Amino acid sequence: MRETGMQRQDLWRQYILGELSPSKQVELDQLLIEDESALREYLIVFESMEQGLPEFPDLNAFTDQVMNALPMGDSSAKPIESPRLHRKWTWIRHPITHYTIAASITLLLITSGFFDRLTQDADYMVKEDSKSFSEQWLNQTTSWMDSWNKSK
Repeated sequence: MRETGMQRQDLWRQYILGELSPSKQVELDQLLIEDESALREYLIVFESMEQGLPEFPDLNAFTDQVMNALPMGDSSAKPIESPRLHRKWTWIRHPITHYTIAASITLLLITSGFFDRLTQDADYMVKEDSKSFSEQWLNQTTSWMDSWNKSK
């Protein structure tokens, strides 16, 4: 999309209102899947139009209509696949994956007593003047890791 900002906004308005040709609609569908900045532009335009869009008279009927349009386990029908699904390991780049891994590691460290073991001799380390505080923490962590590895 090489249009100016105003032209892109107008294009997204037409997309939202269903006023584009089927080929242009498919092109923009693909762009939304592949380009995060295009998705942001679309959402900004959609939010600005939200008040002017019609409401669903019967949300349950609409939901039923969408669900009925989906394939129902027909083994002969091929599932619709996005080009993104063909790329192996794309999920690993998603930020939520990183947050989940970090939270899991933190939970593992908390439940294993890692932090309790580190602070066990904290009073002694604060009173000792010969080494820096960070060096003392490093030594304490190293000794705990060594004892943990030996117990495995």
